[in-house]
Amino acid sequence: MLKNILLVDDEESIRKMVRAVLGEDTYSFAEASNGVEALGLMETQSFDLILTDVIMPDCDGIELMMSVRKKLPDIKVIVMSGGGRVRADHYLHLAEKLGAARVFEKPFNTAELREAVAELLSEVESATEKKHMNSLLTRFEETGALLNGHFELRSGLHSNQFFQCAHLLQYPRIAGEVCEALVEKIKTDLGELEIDTVIAPALGGMSVGHEVGRALGVRFVFVEKDAESALVMRRFKIEKGERFLIAEDVITRGGRVQETVDIVEQYGGIVQAIGVLVNRSGGKAQFTAPLVSLLEMEPVVWAPADCPLCKEGAPLVHPGS
Repeated sequence: MLKNILLVDDEESIRKMVRAVLGEDTYSFAEASNGVEALGLMETQSFDLILTDVIMPDCDGIELMMSVRKKLPDIKVIVMSGGGRVRADHYLHLAEKLGAARVFEKPFNTAELREAVAELLSEVESATEKKHMNSLLTRFEETGALLNGHFELRSGLHSNQFFQCAHLLQYPRIAGEVCEALVEKIKTDLGELEIDTVIAPALGGMSVGHEVGRALGVRFVFVEKDAESALVMRRFKIEKGERFLIAEDVITRGGRVQETVDIVEQYGGIVQAIGVLVNRSGGKAQFTAPLVSLLEMEPVVWAPADCPLCKEGAPLVHPGS
């Protein structure tokens, strides 16, 4: 999804030039010729960045900034001015004191403007991701899904933390909200994928897969363990060419997800993407299909022989899926 920029300038030629400089294929734009129009647009749309002139009729750029700061204190604003009765640097200095993220005197260097916009939008994205991650961590902690102690993971490695997603998924409303957020992130990162069926490895991924399937409005199936603990397809059929999204709660090495990929491909299905709530692999889990996760955390893990918690005699817990 393109970042949405609000351009505010009473000269249409300036707005057209800024759109061309920044790239209409790179960003989405809305335009206003003064502060009043800009505030009206902000009532019905959300913006990632505002670029505004200073001297405009009805409501100038300084007045606009003051209103924006009251309503949306976190939004980034770039102020441009060519001056008027008062020199441009006077207006721009005032804009900086009011919290403008960047200021440019007209005529400005187009390369510097492009760089400033890219930097500020990167900061916005990082701040949004951090806020999102903190919100998710709070959900995991409040539901008891993030545990601290001495754990043996499914991979056989030991860790001082464990994500017991079942504790979060036991609350249907929260599970639905979290899985809907995962679907939205998949759409944001990968675009609108064509998915016929969601598939998940039992047991941990089943609740996630069911909720993701509900959010997408498609069929949900699962694979399960046999007597040798290998994943198999027992209850459902996979049609040749059927397009799948694999859903899972947590991955560390990604073994169960890879088994699921192999099963889908064995029956002639196509894995379009993989969605997980928590990716603990630190980038080590790699698949042929794109992987999207709501939360990425690289845990501290040890081989059993190197585990300091074992050496301290801390009780070892195998919490399961």
